[in-house]
Amino acid sequence: MVLVIHIVYFRNGVIKLSLNLVLQFLPSILSTVLGGILGYLFGVRTRKIDRFFGQVQENLNKVSSPLFHDIRIIERQFRSCERQRLLKDFFNKYGAASTMIYQIGNKSIWEQYYQLEDKYYTFYNQRTQENWNDFWICFHLFSSRVKTEYRINTMVMFREYDWMRFISGKGLLSRFFHEFSRICYETFKTLSFASLFLIYIILWDSLIGNHMIPKDIKSLCFSAIGYIIFPLWGFSMMLATRYIASTSWKLDKSIIQLFIERKFPRIAKRWDKIFSDQPKRVVEKIKTPEM
Repeated sequence: MVLVIHIVYFRNGVIKLSLNLVLQFLPSILSTVLGGILGYLFGVRTRKIDRFFGQVQENLNKVSSPLFHDIRIIERQFRSCERQRLLKDFFNKYGAASTMIYQIGNKSIWEQYYQLEDKYYTFYNQRTQENWNDFWICFHLFSSRVKTEYRINTMVMFREYDWMRFISGKGLLSRFFHEFSRICYETFKTLSFASLFLIYIILWDSLIGNHMIPKDIKSLCFSAIGYIIFPLWGFSMMLATRYIASTSWKLDKSIIQLFIERKFPRIAKRWDKIFSDQPKRVVEKIKTPEM
């Protein structure tokens, strides 16, 4: 109550008072944040994460894997009549009332599938070369999206499979060393990304001119980041080379691009149209097979 009265009547001293309180409890705050980060990295999975992995596994079993392999069968078929039969079976299967296409989880793939289905039945009712070309371009783009989704889901489920297989065949001391290197790498990687955010705050404070953070604290932060955190991250990266190689999956697009396409599809489409014109380049490279 006394603190509130001081804040109300001593308006010019509010910033200093708040800053002193923050500096006083800064070690406790940092230890709490660090403990929370470590608890997240090494703790037991929450129910939400368990449910997510269950959905991904069900997605792979019932939708992504069958869809991915059905598309592969269609694409490698060179006989026109057989390809038409496979396409008919494909849309009868995934366009039925009991379809599992909704379990794929990616809204953009739902929308793209129904657009593809409309184009197929347009071609099915009016079998012209123009309708066939329009359908096959859409089918090729849909195929690329499904393959990416399949690879991402497989990566989520089996990302640490090679690592666990590697660890299980090692002795006690070797296993301890590799696990310790993994823990160090993940810890200092997290601290490094957190340090970038801290650097941004310090630079913002300096450029704006508020100078709420004392120069001693700024120097201490830059010294800790430059001489301790970043070097230790690089050293732990060298120790955890096997872990990084075992858990790295190369995708056609970065995680940021995939996130923007999934959460903000309109922004992704406008960006491609204005800057990279990627859809047009992709369409020009697609070779339409015989109708």
